[in-house]
Amino acid sequence: MKFLFRQTLGVVFAGFVLVSVQAQPRNPSVGYVHPAGGQRGTKITIEIAGQNLRRVESVQVSGGGVKVLSVRTGAAFTQRLRNHFRAIRDQRTNAVNTLKAKRAEALKAAGTMEEEAEGMTMEGAAAKAAAEEEEAKKKKGGMRAQREPLPLRHLAFPKLESMKMWELRRVSMMFTPPTAPQINRQISECALVEIEIAPDAKPGDRELRIFTARGVSNPMCFQVGTIPEVHEIEPNNTKAPDGPPQKTPFLLNGQILPGDIDRLRFEARKGQKLVVQTFARHLVPFLADAVPGWFQATVALYDEKGREVAYADDFRFDPDPVLLYDVPATGVYELEIRDSIYRGREDFVYRISVGELPFITRMFPLGGKLGGTTVAVIDGWNLPGKAIVLDTRPQPGDSSVRQTGRQLGEHISNSIPYAVDDVPEISESEPNDDRRKGAPVTLPVIVNGRIGRPKDRDVFRFRGKKGQQVVAHVMARRLRSPLDSLIRLFDSAGTVLAWNDDMSDKVGFLHRDMGTNTHHADSYLRVELPADGLYRMEISDTQAHGGAEYGYRLRIGAPEPDFSLRICPSSVAMTGGQTTPLTVHVLRRDGFAGPIQLSLRDAPKGFLLQGGRIPRSCDRTRVTLTAPRKGKTRNVSLHFEGRAKIAGESVVRAAVPADNVMQAFLWRHLVTTDAFSARVKGAKWAPPPVHRVGEMTARVTRGGTVQVSFKRQMRKLLPGIEYSLSDPPPGLTIENADQKPGLLTLTLRADAEAAKVGAAGNLIVNVFKTGMRGKSKKKKKWRWPIGVLPPIPLEIIAESPTR
Repeated sequence: MKFLFRQTLGVVFAGFVLVSVQAQPRNPSVGYVHPAGGQRGTKITIEIAGQNLRRVESVQVSGGGVKVLSVRTGAAFTQRLRNHFRAIRDQRTNAVNTLKAKRAEALKAAGTMEEEAEGMTMEGAAAKAAAEEEEAKKKKGGMRAQREPLPLRHLAFPKLESMKMWELRRVSMMFTPPTAPQINRQISECALVEIEIAPDAKPGDRELRIFTARGVSNPMCFQVGTIPEVHEIEPNNTKAPDGPPQKTPFLLNGQILPGDIDRLRFEARKGQKLVVQTFARHLVPFLADAVPGWFQATVALYDEKGREVAYADDFRFDPDPVLLYDVPATGVYELEIRDSIYRGREDFVYRISVGELPFITRMFPLGGKLGGTTVAVIDGWNLPGKAIVLDTRPQPGDSSVRQTGRQLGEHISNSIPYAVDDVPEISESEPNDDRRKGAPVTLPVIVNGRIGRPKDRDVFRFRGKKGQQVVAHVMARRLRSPLDSLIRLFDSAGTVLAWNDDMSDKVGFLHRDMGTNTHHADSYLRVELPADGLYRMEISDTQAHGGAEYGYRLRIGAPEPDFSLRICPSSVAMTGGQTTPLTVHVLRRDGFAGPIQLSLRDAPKGFLLQGGRIPRSCDRTRVTLTAPRKGKTRNVSLHFEGRAKIAGESVVRAAVPADNVMQAFLWRHLVTTDAFSARVKGAKWAPPPVHRVGEMTARVTRGGTVQVSFKRQMRKLLPGIEYSLSDPPPGLTIENADQKPGLLTLTLRADAEAAKVGAAGNLIVNVFKTGMRGKSKKKKKWRWPIGVLPPIPLEIIAESPTR
């Protein structure tokens, strides 16, 4: 049967490309990494939990200086294994109690017995208890006593059965939560990975991926730190563990389980400016099956008398709390972390840094002119200075938003984004809140300003002409400003011509991190001026808030057409010659509607991208990527770029890899990654290519049909081959598939009512092998994905195209 199945697939593969990775249900996925980082110059063991993590071939951490030493796989700390830990504890306790009861009268010394029992291993205690039970049954003529098998062990504790009582008690407290955790299949398997971090490794965020025999996992955040790291020790729900308090600076790693609260004691001196920075949602941005869709951490500080002296549940609009505390007296303080609504599960992972560490709270201005000299003023805690020079030099690729920070010794502050543009810039000057006047500006211009106090507003006036297109665009929230902007355009009579509060930016056009921002608070409007005259642009905060940290960059001027690309998923695995579909998302700015040509840049020989032409006005399309037909198994990073003509000039923009993830059962976000990772597995045989025949773009009218043909190898296919459109536009179906030796012709139909005129993009056709299984009256149809055809550029039109 296996031979027949393989033979059947072999014949089918002879005419088509291999199955895409998206059709395979067993791609590895990572739910969390714990601990999600380590200190430079140390060796650590991390637990990576997820699905389909067996047969791990390699684990990679982006950037240099991080080396993977060993990998072991097994089951994660799920509810089943927690029950095993309880069983081990109960079995050990019963064995010890049995020994005590049997020998109580003879030994007469409880202290000696207890000391002996505490030092006894599980095997010894269980053996003695079983021997005495067996002896008792023999005397009564009963059946021989049977030893209960030891519960399943976890790979983190290979010698669990030989642990002593005090060791087992500690393990039991560490991994037995106060309430039963939810069973999550998405984190049911784990890999224990031993990692060595070089002393000179660059600190900051990295991307960790697992490569298995079946595919490549999603990337997860792994941090390289500079300060000593500690791990929470249970039990610590009601009070911090006993022992000497921790010395600052330090970084605490832990997990919050159901109803869990973690505490840690540390020393602090009077006058210290403590920065307590939490990384929780930053490590696992979105959870598909939780509300809210992330770990919403809260942190609190308590003094020696148990009084709460500081508390934080966020940092402005960022869900990860930051607590800034000026220590009033020397002593021992207690740090507490929990979920805001007392949820918890294994993927509620956190890292908290505590100490006199540099932290930037605000910066102004929030950017500078390309190629110019811009000195920004910063404020915060434990900073070596109040000024920072922004790097505005031209850089390759999409570098409109960059990152900066300050360093204090070997410690690096939080990263602050800033914008770089080639538009003339000015800084606002107060007073400028009179709607009848306003500060004069000449278009185009970028105004660097801030809403400096509650209920403040800034007004700017400019002269416009009838029919002139004017765009007003705010960058604030994208640059970590708490401003929730509102812009309004007034004419000379004071009438509001246009206004805007929030512009949705799920793709992240000007800031890659916007994929993780669930409140897109920056404003945008585009308007055609109705007459010649003076106009006024007003910016304010929608909630009437304000302060020195409420900075913004307001661009006013003519439209600047542009585009940005995101390519999903960020990781693929293919066999030699195999083809897999990818999704390209396009964000068009300021009215740009032209076509875009997507291509591979500096790709290794043999990679082929098909369907790279993105039609006019298309915001989403599918393409296919084919791996080299020959070669050894290898991991490669691929780079994509889009090229378009804008105002007669060729513009090139990098296609940023991203993953389409779900938040709280419903909302979806494009979370960007640093690299597009492809794993190509060597194959002894690769399928022959399939080519389109005829015109490149297939055009079909509503209610009409169009035929698309493909050339293939001259071999007759077995029956039971089906074709299915993958995510087609509404109203489009396959009406017929005509198979002939060397030629396949598909007839596509556009429904007269459901099809939408103007819909354009690439069609992806999946190929399936089907059959029947079961007995005669209970047969069921099965379908197995075996390949994809080259993409079909298609457009739905109103009338038949003229020749």
